[in-house]
Amino acid sequence: MTSNLVSILRFFWHEHQLNSLY
Repeated sequence: MTSNLVSILRFFWHEHQLNSLY
């Protein structure tokens, strides 16, 4: 369960970084 949560957080963080670049 924790692993899944971390993956989701990473996914959102990655999207946030991409949005920041744009």
